Amino acid sequence: MPGQSFDQAFFIYRHAWFLPDQECPPVLFPGPVIYPQVIAVPMAWRDKVRNSDMTELLSFPWVLPSESCPFHERVTTLFRKYMTTPQKFVSSDFETMTMHLILSGTGISLLPRYMAEGRGKEGIFIEEREKSEIELSFAYLKKNRNEPDIKCVLAALKKVWLL
Repeated sequence: MPGQSFDQAFFIYRHAWFLPDQECPPVLFPGPVIYPQVIAVPMAWRDKVRNSDMTELLSFPWVLPSESCPFHERVTTLFRKYMTTPQKFVSSDFETMTMHLILSGTGISLLPRYMAEGRGKEGIFIEEREKSEIELSFAYLKKNRNEPDIKCVLAALKKVWLL
């Protein structure tokens, strides 16, 4: 549910939510999770990308998160850092769709490291020059701390993100 406000998300799920770079209301307990992102490139573009400087890399076609998505700010910051804007791009609302657009050769994008790693045979090359990370908080009502579903999610987060 990228881009939804906390109130909307909490209303829908009632128990917990991932909050990107937001301050957590006092009734909730935030558990921070660092979410590393990398620049994922179609494998067919690997040599062009390796031989380009960062400004040239940013001039390639990109797959951008929609403006309502919190991850859009990460890409915007990257372009701003090099004082440029995307020249050719398509928007994508979901990371899995973004990954498939990269695999099809549509463009370059920021992807979570866990989605891009190990996909060389499928056709994704990771460009290591720029790295980004976003801090997410898995927030839940303090009074629900001992509920089985909350404990289960926290245990899974510890395994996946090595907390």
